[in-house]
Amino acid sequence: MNSKAFTVSEISKYISTLLKRDPMLINVFVEGEVSNFKKSSGNIYFSLKDEEASIKCIIFRNMEISKTLQLSDGDKISLRASVITYEKGGYYQLLVKEVINTGIGDIYRQYELLKEKFKELGYFDESHKRQITKMPKNIGVVTSPNGAAIRDIITTIRRRFPIVNIYIYPAIVQGQNAPKSLINGIEVLNSYEFIDFIVIGRGGGSFEDLNCFNDEELLLKIFNSKKPIISAVGHEVDNMLSDFVSDLRAATPTAAAELCTPNLVDLKENLNKKLNLIEKAYSNYFIEERKKLDYYFSLIKVYNPLDKICKLKEENQKLNLRIDRQVKLNIIKERDRLEKFSIYLMEHNPIQRIELTKDELNNIKKIIKIKTFAKLNQERLKLKELQTRVELHNDLRIKKLGYIRATSKGAYINSAKSLKVGELLELHFEDGIATTEVRSIENGK
Repeated sequence: MNSKAFTVSEISKYISTLLKRDPMLINVFVEGEVSNFKKSSGNIYFSLKDEEASIKCIIFRNMEISKTLQLSDGDKISLRASVITYEKGGYYQLLVKEVINTGIGDIYRQYELLKEKFKELGYFDESHKRQITKMPKNIGVVTSPNGAAIRDIITTIRRRFPIVNIYIYPAIVQGQNAPKSLINGIEVLNSYEFIDFIVIGRGGGSFEDLNCFNDEELLLKIFNSKKPIISAVGHEVDNMLSDFVSDLRAATPTAAAELCTPNLVDLKENLNKKLNLIEKAYSNYFIEERKKLDYYFSLIKVYNPLDKICKLKEENQKLNLRIDRQVKLNIIKERDRLEKFSIYLMEHNPIQRIELTKDELNNIKKIIKIKTFAKLNQERLKLKELQTRVELHNDLRIKKLGYIRATSKGAYINSAKSLKVGELLELHFEDGIATTEVRSIENGK
């Protein structure tokens, strides 16, 4: 066989790398019975078993859970863990992140159900992931304003890329009100067009503390966000559903700050390298151009253009003389033409015709004025005649002469035949109305 043999440590490291890259094994939920529980040098060791198998579990002393966890052999529990290897011993074990009593295991089952649902909908697919701009100008951050996460993000960004602007939305990142607060933060930062992308997350904690980042409404808001979103929740071993739905997952808030910003020192180095390349390119370019100029100068010496220039000067002088003569001739012609036109205008002066037209217009105005006054007088006479007629038929004038009008129920009485004995009539005088009764009716002509 020609293939190189692995050492024991090499194969152990290779297996460990494979396990760390498997997304399913870095955050698994396991149920079983506790056995061989013990503490040693602050670390916690125990086995988790069922009827057919057993697996070793470990909790390191620097993990928060190690300070408060109390278990006994025979306890039935659910736990969240990552599958890791113990390279020196050549076996795998569970690095326990959270331990949950079986009575409260629904939160993890809900996590798995929601994870499976979003996976089937394609929300985890790479095709939905958007690129994070490499040279951001404005970064939005949704996290607690008092936690270590925001300090780590600001410190890292200011160290790497101090020219970028950071816009922080102070959110609640733990408890029942956290999902709504995180959703509001995403909506607010999405409303600003100048924001390049959003970082959402918090520092480490228990699974229950981080569970707000598994909220279904929050996951939908992250997936449908107008701005790309980087999820940075907990530590490297923590994997919330926001990590899978977002456009980019960062192991920690510090890692998020490093992922979303370039290193200004590296940029300066690259810029200097490119400037050096440009300077070399321009230097080579000028060298080549100088060679061309030298070549053209040698050609000029061979093909001296001074003779041709002298000939062109002579031709130019002759041409100028011809132009001057032609211009003078044109001026003389135009002057003659203007003089002839001036004589013509004098002979056909329109001023006299204008004066005659003015006299005719004045006569017409006088005739119109006379006819207009005559017509007005005629119309005034007609109007006066009409006023006289109207006055003769004026009801008030007739009443002043002693005549009255008789009405019955508002209608004028024009005939005695329309009346009845006993009927009441209204008599309209000039200065008032009187009421009378019909006593008798005589038929007469």
